[in-house]
Amino acid sequence: MYNIIAFFEFSRNNCVSFCAVLVPANLLLTIITWSLFFLMPKVNYGWVAFSSLLGNTLSLILILHVVSWWTVGVVEAPSFILVFLGGICLTLNLLAMIFAEKLQSFLRTYLKTNREINLLT
Repeated sequence: MYNIIAFFEFSRNNCVSFCAVLVPANLLLTIITWSLFFLMPKVNYGWVAFSSLLGNTLSLILILHVVSWWTVGVVEAPSFILVFLGGICLTLNLLAMIFAEKLQSFLRTYLKTNREINLLT
């Protein structure tokens, strides 16, 4: 069985390393997920799901890292900023994973209608 206390101790002892890796990785994977979603016209859903799953995993690790600090009583502004960042990345990645097909069909319809309107004017 996993020992959560050992993870919390490791997380607190290597806080700078955790934040230096997890913050840019969360942002980068969220940007990659939405770039795959918007920039590729016929995106392979597997790539979106993979980058979203990886981003969700890193977001949860970041949130657990902050929770490890809250358990020992360290409640400061960076803690809330990191939880907010992790929550936003988690939400965006979940939205991309769950609603990828619906959002893509909506965007294709919207862009097609928008092009037809532009051609008429």
